[in-house]
Amino acid sequence: HIAVELATKLKEKLPGVTVVIGGPHITVMKEKAFNECFDYAFIAEADNSWPQFLEKFKNKDDTSTIGGLLYRRNGEIMSTGPSEPLNDVNTVPIPARHLLNMDSYTLGTMKGIKNFTSIMTVRGCPFSCIFCSTKVFGKDFRKKEPKKVIEEIKECIEKYGVKHFMFLDDTLTLHRQHIIDICNLIIEEKLDITFEGSTRANLVDEELVARMAKAGLIRLSFGLESADENIRITMKKMVPLEAYITANKLTNKYGIETLNSCMIGLPGETRETVKKTLAFLRNSKEIKQANISIAVPYPGTELSEMAKTGQMALKLETEDFSNYRRYNAAVMTVGDLSPDDLI
Repeated sequence: HIAVELATKLKEKLPGVTVVIGGPHITVMKEKAFNECFDYAFIAEADNSWPQFLEKFKNKDDTSTIGGLLYRRNGEIMSTGPSEPLNDVNTVPIPARHLLNMDSYTLGTMKGIKNFTSIMTVRGCPFSCIFCSTKVFGKDFRKKEPKKVIEEIKECIEKYGVKHFMFLDDTLTLHRQHIIDICNLIIEEKLDITFEGSTRANLVDEELVARMAKAGLIRLSFGLESADENIRITMKKMVPLEAYITANKLTNKYGIETLNSCMIGLPGETRETVKKTLAFLRNSKEIKQANISIAVPYPGTELSEMAKTGQMALKLETEDFSNYRRYNAAVMTVGDLSPDDLI
């Protein structure tokens, strides 16, 4: 809904402007989400198709030969079929950050306000958490060569003065040696940076945390979600609770700010399970910081299908996506917990 609002305003202010949309929402809903304010939409990963489109669009050539594209012909929505898969992430060029005002991107941390940018070292996630839509782009795990990651980091330092990096990998430490190799290069190159990311609590160990801390890691997020074992089984996140205690103890030891993300309103949630999660957070002396959001059945997730079909006493109350916000709105009834109860 935010993209629709922005595109509509652009059309009002700049009549004749061409608006292109992409991302998980349009990838899942396709024609249903292809609002009149959009001229083109890219389905799935567009790394290969986007440059082709720009070249053809600039030359006013036919774009219908490009895979993974939605457009209109005489008012009718047309599809060009599946997008070209991105098999080698090392072929993707460094983002054109010179087109942005990099000074406007800041982030608060326990170490102060940081000028930052985001970076990815891998694509894909092998896990199947029911609340996550990452899988709509495919589950194939593809790694960027560590030297390519360092090349991008150095460009950000030298051209824009950016020294803090948010790693957007779905699970930063999934391939342990990969992140170790990146950290080793950061240390060898004496790059004066800080960074943060997210991972699973059972995918860290002391050697790894120590290496990441030496390379500049200052914040790490763990997806705790719920302290109730049955809920964790349902959401397909089989990480033992003890792992969160151990992981937080390690990050505390190395001075790394740690965020433990929790989620209420998952299938099977009751007042008692909410209390159980809160009690776990309060009683775990190693856990210093947590945030609590409300489960949202985003399109393309298994949770969305469960809510639509009424599984496990879920009831989807609205498909108005302006209400799909994680912190101050709820769109499902979960058992006897109404949206108001969850908020």
